[in-house]
Amino acid sequence: MDRFLPLCRPAPKRRNALTPILDADDATQSKPVRAIARAEWLARAILIGYVLVFVLYGAVGYTSMGYDDEFFNIRLLEQHGLGAVSLMQKQDVHPPGQYFINWVLHSLTGDWSMVRLATALLTALALVYATESIRQRCGDRAGGMLFVLLCLNPAILMWCTGLRWYAYFVPVLVWLSITPVRNDWRYWAKCFGGLVLLGYIGYAVFVVALPVLLLYWTGARQGLRTKLTSIFCGALIAALLYAYQFHIFVTVHLRAKDGQVSSMAKNVMGFLIAQMSNQGMFPVSVPAALSALGVTGMVWLAFCADSRRNLDNRYLVPYGVGSIISIVLGIAGKFRNLVIMSPWQAMWLATLRVSGRHTKAFVLCFAALAAGNLYGTFNVVTHQNTTKNSWDLQLAPVMGELARERSACGGDLVVVTHDPALSWHVDQAGYPQLGPFSSQTLSRYILGPHRCVAVVRSYAGNFNASSIEQMYRQADGLRHGGQTRKQFGRDDNYRMKQRLDARYPQYQFDITMYRGVSGLAELTAWHPLAVAGVRNADGD
Repeated sequence: MDRFLPLCRPAPKRRNALTPILDADDATQSKPVRAIARAEWLARAILIGYVLVFVLYGAVGYTSMGYDDEFFNIRLLEQHGLGAVSLMQKQDVHPPGQYFINWVLHSLTGDWSMVRLATALLTALALVYATESIRQRCGDRAGGMLFVLLCLNPAILMWCTGLRWYAYFVPVLVWLSITPVRNDWRYWAKCFGGLVLLGYIGYAVFVVALPVLLLYWTGARQGLRTKLTSIFCGALIAALLYAYQFHIFVTVHLRAKDGQVSSMAKNVMGFLIAQMSNQGMFPVSVPAALSALGVTGMVWLAFCADSRRNLDNRYLVPYGVGSIISIVLGIAGKFRNLVIMSPWQAMWLATLRVSGRHTKAFVLCFAALAAGNLYGTFNVVTHQNTTKNSWDLQLAPVMGELARERSACGGDLVVVTHDPALSWHVDQAGYPQLGPFSSQTLSRYILGPHRCVAVVRSYAGNFNASSIEQMYRQADGLRHGGQTRKQFGRDDNYRMKQRLDARYPQYQFDITMYRGVSGLAELTAWHPLAVAGVRNADGD
């Protein structure tokens, strides 16, 4: 009962000559009472916040219908099982870690939504661990800022609740970025053990390896000789553990790097968009500008207030070095690759030191950045206006429309589509389907005769202009008794996107229903064998 006593209201006292003296004593005694009450309130708020992080990530992961890149993993594992690991060692651009983890989780759950849930909760656990560690080491202010910048980071929420390599790479990197308090053998064991683990998940390890070493070097409370000896032994063991995979990287996977490398101009632009605003909102928007101004203002004010101490910030070096390496290697042109920089950016910004006359302005800049993060988080949760086109697809309404049409057609409905995410859900729903990403091996003559055929147009992706025109021209040539058309998911930013790619549609999905299809219709351009190897533009 003692812990609840500070919450009780004391009875009013009778005043007399000794009252001023007694009041002084009571005031002195009330200070620890208020401190205890504040500590208890803060502890409850922190616990509620952490629970909400798990709820947020779990809900986004479990309810997601997936995006294009994920279905490469899904189809690969559905077709080959554990054999996908050895197969990808011979032809992929990534190490096998993501496929092995996906296979294990899917074998245990049997449901890809449950795999996403497990991935999302793993990410949430890593974020909460890092936030609480920083709070204990740097104080409540840093912990609160990191909660907003890291746990509510739209890029991490979007990319790390799925099935691709970054969903496993980032949680390990976040865990690795909290250096151990004790400087015994476990200090460097975590460093090199974590790097080896990252190396089997993604080749982005070559981007983060040096920054991680610098982070551990500056955090070690050891003599120079001890540091060098520990690094030599740790690096030697890590090299032996990673030697075979490095051989595969050099002889096989490195040959497929061209699709991952962008021009210098695109790399710089990608870095500015992904790190100055955030990936949860369209870059040319008011919230994006607000976020960019918040980041810029926080950094400017921090260095105006105390440049020396803020230059000594331990997370500035790994963030700066990692960002430079990402741009120089050419991988920053794809937004998703820069999610590996987001944890260090958040830890750096949260631990900046500002005091005096710059404090209020710094808080306002942080508020602007926090507003941007919250706006981006809302977009990620609702699947709209993010930087990832396939994440924004409104798949549920389209599947609902197809279900209604199948019922109206007496169950005789064939679907034709080239979107990998929609194609997987159509296969799962049991529709006869023809398309480059369908797992069904239907004849190219499947489309006649049938009561109904649904041709679903969407963004062309990696199909070149001539290929997509041929596909749609063949679909429009179907002999039918009538047609209707419906559109889903209007893209408010389609005009801006068309400046980058004129094929961007105004609506995400355009469904043309052909009724009473008669005769044989040969859609050669839609057959999987005719477009083998084609991936979506956002794919790896």
